Amino acid sequence: KMKPKRIALVGCGGLGHEIAAGIKAGQAGNYTLCGIYTDQPKLTAACSETFGCAAYLTSEMMFLDKPDLMIEAAGAAALKELLEPAVINQVDVIPLSVGVFSHRAYMDHIRQMAETHGTHVYLPSGAVGGFDLMEAAALDRELSVSIHTEKPPQALADAPCLAGRILPDHETQLVFSGNAVEAIEVFPQNVNVAVAIGLATVGADNLSVTVAANPDLHSNRHTIDLKGEFGHARIQISAAPSSNVHSSKLAAHSVISLLKRLDSWICFM
Repeated sequence: KMKPKRIALVGCGGLGHEIAAGIKAGQAGNYTLCGIYTDQPKLTAACSETFGCAAYLTSEMMFLDKPDLMIEAAGAAALKELLEPAVINQVDVIPLSVGVFSHRAYMDHIRQMAETHGTHVYLPSGAVGGFDLMEAAALDRELSVSIHTEKPPQALADAPCLAGRILPDHETQLVFSGNAVEAIEVFPQNVNVAVAIGLATVGADNLSVTVAANPDLHSNRHTIDLKGEFGHARIQISAAPSSNVHSSKLAAHSVISLLKRLDSWICFM
């Protein structure tokens, strides 16, 4: 049996905790959790004790430990801080905050760095699916793609663009319409999936995004429409929230599933 690959986890909130538990339980395949890094030393210490791994008090400690993979579950600011050092140190990355790639220039910069250093950045499917279909459809010369996201009002309550705004508790209200680049700027915790879909298809700046607060929902619902020469496809997913109201259980599962595929000799891609 091959030596297990070593994973450093950044962030240990709701999503991070679920990912760590899946790795420790062996659900991801032949991996070991070598350490956890957060911006809260007490949380880092508690999580490292829970999962029997190192507590990285600084990012330098993490990279000195030479993990094979870094999983980011701590938010866009943490990813932007750590992504380039990880690539330079040849630590492959699985980021959940895919929204940081909404700007083409930054995406191209990271791609060029990754190629130079021989490092991979693997984007998980997060709270949606069907990326194989989306990337196949994107081979059409003419393709239109849209995503309509509906969330319970409490899942949108602390979005910067809704500060001080009272969302109705008896009817659905449209709170945003634009493209994915604009959406991630005003909903930094809520629409990473939109950016991911844009990256897989027409680009984040060409992806049509609408966001609605729906008080009848207890889970997040995403409806994706693709129209092109291939035909028409609609993907709809109602994803139950994780302990982090801004995300879903499926987002954590998508990371474990991705790790499992990377560790498999025969797999769906």
